[in-house]
Amino acid sequence: PAHWGATPISAATIETPGSGDHKRSALQKQADHQKEEQHQPQAGHSSKNTPRKPRPDDYIDNHTKKQTRTDASAFATTLAPDNSVRAPSPLRRQPSGLTSPQYARSLEDWEVEDFVLLATVDGDLYAADRKTGKQLWSLLVDQPMVETIHYRGNSSELDDDYSPVDHYVWAIEPNQDGGVYVWIPEPNARPRWTGFTMKELVEVLSPFAGNEPEPAVVYVGDKRTTMVTLDAATGRVIKWFGTGGSHVNQAESCLKPNALYDRDAEECSTTGTITLGRTEYTVGIERRDGKPIATLKYAEWTPNNRDKDLFHQYRVSKDNRYISTQHDGKIYSFDYARSDSNSVPARLFSQKFEAPVARVFDVCRPW
Repeated sequence: PAHWGATPISAATIETPGSGDHKRSALQKQADHQKEEQHQPQAGHSSKNTPRKPRPDDYIDNHTKKQTRTDASAFATTLAPDNSVRAPSPLRRQPSGLTSPQYARSLEDWEVEDFVLLATVDGDLYAADRKTGKQLWSLLVDQPMVETIHYRGNSSELDDDYSPVDHYVWAIEPNQDGGVYVWIPEPNARPRWTGFTMKELVEVLSPFAGNEPEPAVVYVGDKRTTMVTLDAATGRVIKWFGTGGSHVNQAESCLKPNALYDRDAEECSTTGTITLGRTEYTVGIERRDGKPIATLKYAEWTPNNRDKDLFHQYRVSKDNRYISTQHDGKIYSFDYARSDSNSVPARLFSQKFEAPVARVFDVCRPW
């Protein structure tokens, strides 16, 4: 696209010292593939004052004054055909373990941090001052947000195994879901919307075999998730968790408050941390005869899914400040609380990054 409009703003988890807790009740919303809702009061707690042991905070999606779109793929289930063999339905009972609903929390008990996180299309993550846009730190990642590999672009019409689909070119839009487009040569050569996103192809549709007039190709996909804990002040990686293994930087995860004066000190100091995930989607595209055409890769930074209860409460920015991004790497910050008589918001700052900013995250912490 020529440019992106106001970028979705999500909220992250930041862990800070504090103490005290109190009980409250709320309705815990659950959604299944039939979009049923069940409400059950849950007792919970939040932290106030200081000091207390560290606890996770949350990223929240701030859709620039627009209600965050519900990702239907997150609730999708596979429907078996009528003649398939089905396992007996389990008796309804209270969920337990990982499926248990967490304690209900209210977003009113949280405040926005004084910095934002910005994810660029080259895969990197930046922290910037919320008021001035000044860059505070950056986390460089080897893998870009989008990547496409084509295998048969050099094939010729004279080749015995040539197919017109060999010269199709797939592209991924670096938005929240990774929209998939395909460029088909003449006649009427132009990028065309496939009707799919990377997230849908992997989580809902794959494996999928297309037929004419669609590209007669097979889509298969997989997903890999990782989770990282960062030092909120510096961006240094403290912990990393993945299916292939995990790593904990002991020197960073246990900073002793008086280490310079008391080398025998055993107490760890508490430092502000941010916990967030990174999800990587990979889609393989093959001809119906098995010859590979392309590999598509899409990666995105995401909040900790445990904090979805807060994520879904975050309809507008808590301080009425929003960030819009452009295709050339420029970002603009606006304060809607200071709009003029024509309802034009006051512009706070503008900054330019080497790569376009695809997502912006508000960071919140408990009072």
